[in-house]
Amino acid sequence: MRFIGREKELSFLEEEYAKKSSFVALWGREGFGQTAIINVFEQGKHAIRFTALIEVDSQCRRRFRQTLADYMGETESPTGPIDSWQGLFRMLADYRPEEKKLIILDNVQFLIEANKEFLVILRRCWDEFLSDCNIMLVTAGPIRTSTVQHYQSRDSIYQDGVVKVLNMRRFRINELSVHHPKLSFAQLVMLYTFTGGVPIYLDMFGDATHMIDCLENDAMRTSGGYHERPLELLEREVREPATYFSILTVIGDGNSKLLDIANKLDMKTNALGPYLSLLVKLGLIERRVPVTEPNPEKSRKGMYQICDHFLAFWFKYICPYYGELDRGNTAVVRELLEKTYMQNLLFPSYVKICTELLEDFCVTGQIPFTPTRIGSYWNSDNICPIDIIAVDEDNKRLVVADCFYLPEGEVVPADAFGTLVKKCAAIEDLRGYKDVIYFFFSNQNFSAPLQELANSSGQIHLVKGMDLLT
Repeated sequence: MRFIGREKELSFLEEEYAKKSSFVALWGREGFGQTAIINVFEQGKHAIRFTALIEVDSQCRRRFRQTLADYMGETESPTGPIDSWQGLFRMLADYRPEEKKLIILDNVQFLIEANKEFLVILRRCWDEFLSDCNIMLVTAGPIRTSTVQHYQSRDSIYQDGVVKVLNMRRFRINELSVHHPKLSFAQLVMLYTFTGGVPIYLDMFGDATHMIDCLENDAMRTSGGYHERPLELLEREVREPATYFSILTVIGDGNSKLLDIANKLDMKTNALGPYLSLLVKLGLIERRVPVTEPNPEKSRKGMYQICDHFLAFWFKYICPYYGELDRGNTAVVRELLEKTYMQNLLFPSYVKICTELLEDFCVTGQIPFTPTRIGSYWNSDNICPIDIIAVDEDNKRLVVADCFYLPEGEVVPADAFGTLVKKCAAIEDLRGYKDVIYFFFSNQNFSAPLQELANSSGQIHLVKGMDLLT
């Protein structure tokens, strides 16, 4: 897996390492690079690294005891406690107490599956004696059904602030551009469309100059390493893979509302809810509501979407044509992808890129605006959509933005500003906001009249192409 970005994460880990004692939990989706960042972080440090496997608790302890023996330089077969984790951690704490120790427990999900009390035991050891030693303890592992409650429940060992949680994020397109400096803006957007900032998916694309070819070889062909990835992912992460696969299939087919999904699956909405909730927690889907909704959790305008970009591609283009692909007919899928991916996949990804950029503008103070929430707008009939709206509820201010991804040679038309103003005026929920800043994002140029209007107004901002990445 390629290592992209993560400067902030590495800086955080180094700051924690400099402390006398620190307990850090790395967690996130599978393929987000927990192991990769550990590989970089431990360089130059005398680390005790234990990578758990799928085995029973007693065997986990036995292998951990061997890891300790190797660290301590024991030449004979290790003796000492293996009947409890407490005894093993006590042995480690007592060995050269003055020496700085970096303890890494990778694939911690297997330790939890082998012993449901493992994290409780680990936290007890930390509170009772490990925290008094010169130790940095790091646990790492992906979020799965078996572990999500340990990370997100109210009584989790991670909820009181003693354990620092580093939630591995998706990388952003500007980080991608640093590692692919020769790619054009269009190529970077396309690569981000299929990877969505998930490091493991980059392995599919090589130097990213022939992306459709890579998808045909690795995802469309039955011999490809990613052809059955969603099936393998669900088999690892959930207990009823058939049900979850069916839900993702229905959402991937364009059904986004709760009632529509339930009807397609012949399920009651209240029975469907827990399945959708877990998919959200696992980071496979997201529930979006218009940014103007006062109570998002209760909104009837919620829409479910697959937020993993590669899974969105797979359920849109691979799953419906599985039989054809089994016969080796990749041409039908490739042709469809080349004709429709811009509308189905690329533009939603582009809006996400522009939204992240607008967030950065606010955070860095490039525009004097502090949003309380940011998102998109649509009504019940998906009429009058606005790509991005940022709301400053305290000061009754708005930033509204439209995103344009145009064919080469076209320009953003002169009437784009008037159209956006009319759309805002038609939305009743926006009428109480008087101070409005307008943004237009485009991969191509802006028309001369629109540029002149922006130059004469401090409320209109035009952002083009590679400017998104600087």
